[in-house]
Amino acid sequence: MPKFHFFRGAAARAHSVPLLAWIVAFAMASSIACSLASSLAQAAPPVSTTPGLMTPDLSIDGLFGLSQFNRTDPLVFDGGHDPRRNGFNIQQVELSYGANVDPYLRADANIVIMPTGVEIEEAYLTTLALPGNLQIKAGQFLNAFGRNNPTHPHTWDFANKPLVLGRFFGGDGFRNPGAQVAWITPLPWFAELTGSMQQGTGDTAPSFQPAQTRTPADLAYLLKLTHFVPFNDEWSLSVGTSYLTGANAASAPGAMARTQLAGGDVYLRFRPLDSLAFLSLQAEVLGRFYDPGAGLSTLSDWGAYAQLNVRLPGAWQRWHVGLRGDYVGPKQAPVQTATLLGADGDVSRRYRVSPVVTFYPSEFSKVRLQYDWDKPLDWDTTQHVATLQFEFAIGAHGAHKF
Repeated sequence: MPKFHFFRGAAARAHSVPLLAWIVAFAMASSIACSLASSLAQAAPPVSTTPGLMTPDLSIDGLFGLSQFNRTDPLVFDGGHDPRRNGFNIQQVELSYGANVDPYLRADANIVIMPTGVEIEEAYLTTLALPGNLQIKAGQFLNAFGRNNPTHPHTWDFANKPLVLGRFFGGDGFRNPGAQVAWITPLPWFAELTGSMQQGTGDTAPSFQPAQTRTPADLAYLLKLTHFVPFNDEWSLSVGTSYLTGANAASAPGAMARTQLAGGDVYLRFRPLDSLAFLSLQAEVLGRFYDPGAGLSTLSDWGAYAQLNVRLPGAWQRWHVGLRGDYVGPKQAPVQTATLLGADGDVSRRYRVSPVVTFYPSEFSKVRLQYDWDKPLDWDTTQHVATLQFEFAIGAHGAHKF
């Protein structure tokens, strides 16, 4: 695997990084301010006085699972919303709010209720009227890296998240306060360039977690490019590349130790024009490069997953079947992906194969049965897991990304 050393060098170079980061942050803020000013300078459309216009869309989504492991001490390390013990699991109860603030801004918030407490999963503003195919998001949100991290558990095609996502981003995914800018390029196909900067501290940023944010150089920065190409009316392809970097726990004043994540994702979909049935293939490959500081060599680890999903045709159209394969290599970075019930269990090369069957009584409910064949290579035995998952959704819930 390649090793990146973008933020290492002599002490003088290390001291120049905060200054460079301040310049980049100031330029980004100036660009945002200019774009907003240009947008607000345009004539605003009249705001309707219809009663209830400012009432936000409100929905509640409940996601629950009944799991049986063949072990009394199940091997789990990513916690969060995955089933993690024998018996019933509350994977997530999510309250979603969303509405246009005015002709220029939309506000969305997702409040998650878990047995451990209530937390703000996301709460952000999105611009609606910027020129030049630009859109800005600001607040707390899931980082846009790859395809899985930006999604909520109730949109997953499986009852748990891929192993490599749990290792690199933790059970809740990488989400923190910050700002994001997306630009649809003028290329003849859909190509979107996304950049963001977010806080790198806290439990929701396990691959980073500097002791404190001293300068903008300690923030986490993302650069992502996504291409979407419809081959015809039935076949389409999305391909993305992501790069994320931020200071890590080894970073000290003047040390500038960083973690870098690189990934590629692909999503291929076939849907006949005369049917609701579809077939999709999704895959991601991710690598992590951890600088432990003190002149030591960079530590690297990686993982990948691929999943096939099929919605059956005709009278079986409410049934979906799928198969996912997972792999994570030996863990190298000294990052704690600790669970709520114990110490970090992410220590091994690990394979997992997961067939799944999902039945949708309607678009507002589902019942899912999944089996996991889970084999850490330093174990003599295999872990087997069966999960029965069920979900309900009520209220007005906006559509999720393709």
